[in-house]
Amino acid sequence: MIALADESASQELATWLASHLDVGDVLCLRGDLGAGKTTLARFLIHAMQSPDAQDSVTSPTFTLVQPYDVQTKAGHKATLYHFDLYRVEEESELEEAGLDDALQHGICVIEWPDIASNYLPAAHLTLELQQTGQSGRTCQLYGTGKWQRLITEAQHALD
Repeated sequence: MIALADESASQELATWLASHLDVGDVLCLRGDLGAGKTTLARFLIHAMQSPDAQDSVTSPTFTLVQPYDVQTKAGHKATLYHFDLYRVEEESELEEAGLDDALQHGICVIEWPDIASNYLPAAHLTLELQQTGQSGRTCQLYGTGKWQRLITEAQHALD
């Protein structure tokens, strides 16, 4: 578990995550309303954008998905798809939103991922955020594949 005392700690976590994401990676964000999912996604997207392309990052609650042009750690151009599935009631809506294509060709950050569980690749990273006070949070990381090793690395690097 990683303690996030304030927004700067969340930004540090997002920057660390950004340095490990590549095309095909999926990051799931879980937590109650107000737990910091969109804030973490915003910091992550900004960390992956070129300095001259700092787009405004908003929650895609009503559009379901918002694509962003980003650069991977290796400097490759990619598209990061930020999904917010809070309002999705049926899996067919995921197809309409382009989740399948995004999972194959981009980097996906998915808030409220439970309805998409049948679509997620076996190897993905889940962050469970929980509010612990006025501005504090805890972040529990779960993952398979390459993420198992990186979770341990993150806990040491960010603690």
